[in-house]
Amino acid sequence: MHSGLDGARRSLVRFPAARQPGAGREVAGADEPPTDAVRKDRKAIEGTWKVVVLVDDGKQSKPEEASKVFVVNGDDGTWSLHADGKVRVTGRK
Repeated sequence: MHSGLDGARRSLVRFPAARQPGAGREVAGADEPPTDAVRKDRKAIEGTWKVVVLVDDGKQSKPEEASKVFVVNGDDGTWSLHADGKVRVTGRK
């Protein structure tokens, strides 16, 4: 059995990538520098993003649960998801 926050965390990790500016555009490989468009998109989403709604299996969580979660996007394509004061997931796009 998992808590609603665990399921929401999985959904958040999948959802933002498809909704971020630049999704579907050419993304620079590990050995090549990012294009100007990629750098511009990364700059546009850089910073700390507060989660305002969590939905797990079609059920919306309590506002208190959402207020514990935030995402930090770096201008280098890195991101991290934080919940309950801990880094839960990190990645690079």
